[in-house]
Amino acid sequence: MTTATPPGSSASPLDRHASPVGTSGRSRRATVALVLGILSVLTFLIPIVGLILGIIAMVIGLTARSDCRRKDRGTPWQATAGYILGGLGTLLSVGLWVAAIIASN
Repeated sequence: MTTATPPGSSASPLDRHASPVGTSGRSRRATVALVLGILSVLTFLIPIVGLILGIIAMVIGLTARSDCRRKDRGTPWQATAGYILGGLGTLLSVGLWVAAIIASN
């Protein structure tokens, strides 16, 4: 004799568990912004590379900050640091570029 399970319930108590794919409290975009910001500061001696990496880090950092705030992921320090470092790398690259143009005249 078998007992029928009511609709909507699982057949086994083992089926009632959390998903094995958990959500992380970290944002991958924030980490990417931080890495690109660091790279832009390190490569400012090659002005075009530092400029491109800095701009990309600033854009990704701003979008990651807004995503973190929207999803309540706490303090988006990586996104903020990536944005600041991207801006610094951009400023250093542009400054080096301007200095090279002034020195050539």
